[in-house]
Amino acid sequence: MSEEKNNLSKNGKVITPISAAIKVIKLDWSKLNPELNEYLHGRFPEQKNDSWYWEDRYSGLIDKNGVYIILTKECVFMTPEIFDVKKKIIGFEIGVYKDLSKQGAQATVPDWDFRLAIEEIEKTKTDIIVPLYEFMEDRYKYNTRIHDNENGLIRYLEEETTYFSKKNKS
Repeated sequence: MSEEKNNLSKNGKVITPISAAIKVIKLDWSKLNPELNEYLHGRFPEQKNDSWYWEDRYSGLIDKNGVYIILTKECVFMTPEIFDVKKKIIGFEIGVYKDLSKQGAQATVPDWDFRLAIEEIEKTKTDIIVPLYEFMEDRYKYNTRIHDNENGLIRYLEEETTYFSKKNKS
């Protein structure tokens, strides 16, 4: 067997088996952009010529055994918040940016933060499901900070969730 098959290596970095076991669904935030722009143009008609887009940094989703986490390619992750206990609305707070590409610029901070229910995030799912290390691409074990982020995610999944459970404990 080749060394790569024995050690699960990527770019000379040994892949931890647990990073190969964690499955990530890739997200496509652009699927929500038309709905976002329609809403904002309705609220702010004076900005009807402007275009807005969702922050796409959180481009991965872990969705298994009742665990629902969005994450970046650097393994920074966000867990859902409860927005309305009575209505059982749970979701994430996501940034919205103004598209400045026509002016040759790029927004660096969100113009707004919107609360999106999990049902809305479901609309951004793609059919692409990959192991965590593949999702992270060239950021996998890129530096100590990102490696610590990965370890933090693994620790969270092991200690605080049912991700690795054979039975759903809920």
